Amino acid sequence: MSYVKEELRSSYRNSEGIWEKDHYSPKRFFSFFDEALLKKAVSGLFAVRGFRAIPLEDNELDFYGLLLAGEQES
Repeated sequence: MSYVKEELRSSYRNSEGIWEKDHYSPKRFFSFFDEALLKKAVSGLFAVRGFRAIPLEDNELDFYGLLLAGEQES
């Protein structure tokens, strides 16, 4: 998984897609957005009811948990 760490170091922020070097089949889809851009992207479609950033140990990334509501629930 060393290629994953290298991939993360090289411009992972605010990008998404399939990594061609991924050894899983089917290849996985990855999404890396910073907190501000993620909130902005989802707020156009949903009401953000909750947001939590959870730091991951020994990693440059955080896990984001979102609680979203659709229009009819606003």
